[in-house]
Order: sequence, then structure tokens, then C-alpha cells
Amino acid sequence: RDVTGVQTCALPIYTTNGVPGDDCSKVGIVFADPGEVTHLVRTTQSINQTFAIPAGADDYVVESDSFAWNFDMDLVELFPHMHLRGKAFRYEMRYPDGKTETLLDIPRYDFGWQLTYQLQTPKHIPKGAVIHCTAHYDNSENNLSNPDPKAVVRWGDQTWDEMMIGFYDVAVPISQADVRAGKVPSFVPGPAEMARYLLNQFDKNKDGIVSQKEIPLEPFRLKAFFMMADKNRNGEITLDELTQFMLEQQKKGKVGIRQNRKTERKDADTARQQAGARSAVHP
Repeated sequence: RDVTGVQTCALPIYTTNGVPGDDCSKVGIVFADPGEVTHLVRTTQSINQTFAIPAGADDYVVESDSFAWNFDMDLVELFPHMHLRGKAFRYEMRYPDGKTETLLDIPRYDFGWQLTYQLQTPKHIPKGAVIHCTAHYDNSENNLSNPDPKAVVRWGDQTWDEMMIGFYDVAVPISQADVRAGKVPSFVPGPAEMARYLLNQFDKNKDGIVSQKEIPLEPFRLKAFFMMADKNRNGEITLDELTQFMLEQQKKGKVGIRQNRKTERKDADTARQQAGARSAVHP
């Protein structure tokens, strides 16, 4: 089968141990008969990368929301992911009418025993619903797996860092005509959806505005992002301001906060210069 133009991406994360080794990973692709395809299956997520778990905290809570997609889908399976300080994890569905339903509750999460939870019967997710996740972390000495109870822990790839991801797989009905035409539902949020998502994530007091004090000090790229988005330089970001900034980012080929390292360093340097200029004007 001709797969010209198709691109795949793998993200292996290695931790050195002082001994040479071989990567034995393999990838297998099974091609389906287009005439038998009835659903598009995608892995999406509810994720939070902006937390900072205090040193010694024995029950630190981090929450996240998924995007509210504008089409119906069916939930197939769930896969929560944290690292060694992960303590508990819960998935909830928040319906457009305000109703909340628990989908999965894991009271004793174990990094060494991570499971994919497959539903016996797919669960319908209506258009506009949000998957809300709540994670609990134990960064205290009572956690025998804790690499360093004295450290403030943030997002990172290594096991001694932390993550907060509520993966979930969904199935979206598609017609044979759509399959043949290559028309499939898009899981790429637009600028307005991304702006609402980011505002909800950082707006701690839920006043509809993100102030500079609501942005974590680390990593600095978050501060850089805030300073670049704050067009009128008043120390606050509104939804309209953030939407306009995301439109500009889209035109530059950037999505959300993450971008290529070269551009990220340039933006961070610009933000630092702006921060210094503000300090000189506003001591």
C-alpha cells in the first residue's frame, strides 16, 4: 500500500544507567479495508503541565480539563499517567448541562502498575462535554518511592520529575464517503478553543482574567508566554487578548505554549528584556 506523505513520530524517553544498551522497540502497522471502517479512533488527553508540588506535601491536588470538542464521540478506554509521587487519580465527565459523572476513580495509584482501563461498553461523550481529571501527589517522606521529599516538583520527562496526564481513547463515527474523501473530524483546537482552554487553566480565581501573579514562576517559558500575550502591558490577559495572540501564533505555525527551542529562547529573551524595561519604569 502506498503511504507516501504519511509521517509517524515516536517519543522514547531514556534514563542513562552507565551501561550501553540497545533499543528493541518495534512498530507494527495493520492496514484496514476502507470499506470496513466505521469509526475514527483517537487518543486525546486532559493534561496539566503548570503545577509545582511543594516539598513535603502529602496530598497535593492538580486538576485539568480536556478540550470541549464540537462533535459526539464514544469513550473506549482510559489511561492515567503520573510518576513516583502519584497517589490517586480520578476522571469525571462534565456535561454541557452542568451534570458531572465519575468515569474512573483510582484511590491507590502505583507507578509500577500502570493500567489501561478498557470499557466493556463504549460510553457516549456528547458534543461540548469536558473530561475533568483530578490527581493527588504524595511528596512527603511517607512515600517510600519518593526520590526527594525536599524538592519542589514540576513537570518533566524523567521519573524523578512528575507528569499529570489523563489519556483517553475515543471513537468517532465516520461514513464511507468521508473515509474515501479523507474527511475526518479534527482534534486540533482552533485559536478560540485554545484561548479558552489556557484561560481556564491559569485563571485560579475564576474572574475571567489571568493576572501576572497567577502564572507560575517556573518554568520561565510560562512567564515569557504571558508577557508576549499581554499586548497592552497592563499585567493582565483577557480572553479577547489571548484569542488574538493565539491567532498570531497560528499564523507563525505555533500551537499553544510549546514551540521549537530556538523560537522559545528568542521569545524568552524578548520577555526578559520587556520585564527589565518594566522594572525600570515601575519599580
